[in-house]
Amino acid sequence: MNNANRIGLVRPNLMCLFISLFLAGFANGQSIDPALSMRLQDTLDSIRLDKNIQGISAAVFVHGQGLWTGVSGESYPGVPISPDMTFGIGSNTKTFTAVMLMKLVEHNLVSLDDSLFEWLPSYNPNIDSNITIRQMLNHASGIANTFDVPGFLDSLSNDRSRILTTPEVLSWLPAAIYAPGTGQNYSNPNYHLTGLIIEQATGQNLEQLMRDSIFGPLGMGRTFFPIYDSVQNPVANPWHYNVDWNDTIRTSLLTSQWSAGAMYSTAGDMAYWYNELMNNQFLNPDEFDEMITFTGPQDRGLGIQQLELNGRTVWGHGGGTFGYISIAAFDTLSKSSVVVLINARPSEPKVVAGALLSTLAGFPVGSQPIDNSSGTLIIYPNPADNKLWLDIESKGLKEVRIYNLQGQLLLSDSSPEVSLESLESGLYIIEVETREKCYTQTFMKY
Repeated sequence: MNNANRIGLVRPNLMCLFISLFLAGFANGQSIDPALSMRLQDTLDSIRLDKNIQGISAAVFVHGQGLWTGVSGESYPGVPISPDMTFGIGSNTKTFTAVMLMKLVEHNLVSLDDSLFEWLPSYNPNIDSNITIRQMLNHASGIANTFDVPGFLDSLSNDRSRILTTPEVLSWLPAAIYAPGTGQNYSNPNYHLTGLIIEQATGQNLEQLMRDSIFGPLGMGRTFFPIYDSVQNPVANPWHYNVDWNDTIRTSLLTSQWSAGAMYSTAGDMAYWYNELMNNQFLNPDEFDEMITFTGPQDRGLGIQQLELNGRTVWGHGGGTFGYISIAAFDTLSKSSVVVLINARPSEPKVVAGALLSTLAGFPVGSQPIDNSSGTLIIYPNPADNKLWLDIESKGLKEVRIYNLQGQLLLSDSSPEVSLESLESGLYIIEVETREKCYTQTFMKY
């Protein structure tokens, strides 16, 4: 589907824009600790069996080590899930759309405070033309969600092979739920309109921009928009309430989701993408800070949300569509990313992601050598009772800091003998700063 079919307008002076990204590549020499890899796989297998999940593809980008991928379960009876299988990622598409918009902000082509009327024609009198781009990205526009509109889903199933234009989708919208900026509700049309603005500002279709600016530079060869891109097989077989959806035509569904939820990807592609984005290698600092400014009762930023997984604060997004459900999350403490893709609904990707993060947090980093010296850090005993001793084979201890798994600083000291009497039983993170290096390790208190 070309740009004209979706919007009918372009700004001629912007038609040749190409957004280039210069990304820091992942060092080939990094690798996952084999013991950690085994423990993550054991966690994945155990929780799939415990929750009776059809099939899971998961990935963890461990900060400072690299990418782990794991699979468990089946795509179809007798056909196991494989790491190269693509899954519908649903509303995780929104993060990509938000980032494309923020790249335009970086280039001073669009402002977050621009109103709809500055960019788009009126598609529906129920859409307030004074809504700003920021209000759409953080779901504060007041626009209803089309999937909640009576009759909309039935219209998709009446002719599943039909290609819906975005104006057709927007024509279904009822009256606004509230005035712009006075509430917060999740709404796909916010991101349909954002996609149209991106195309209007650049004169290019969104799918091509994604390929040129994100998928290509990052080597995400198995991430795509079905209908608009070539399907990257194998695709995980979708199951919806125990019904096999593999042979169900999805054209009307996917075109109705478009920039809000139509993409497919692999867990590995997604984890690598999250590592690049969340470790601030993809956007300029000002634009990234805008994305992680969380507001409203739903704690939403621009294309991402602040969530809790097993007591840990993460930034991420969930995604669901018929037969698929997923979550992508960045752990703000460990700086690691976790992605879980499941080929059956209902399922609980947040539970799986939380278990993987807990496994990562509980894995002892062990002694770490200081670069170009013989110094190492040893903490003992571990688990500990009321005291913890540090054996540092280097000089210059500056500070010892202990955090809980949510990243909250609980105590600091400058002695190699640390009192733990103020801490309750549980798992903690100790950070030891010397004049040469900063060590991080987990420990348990009885």
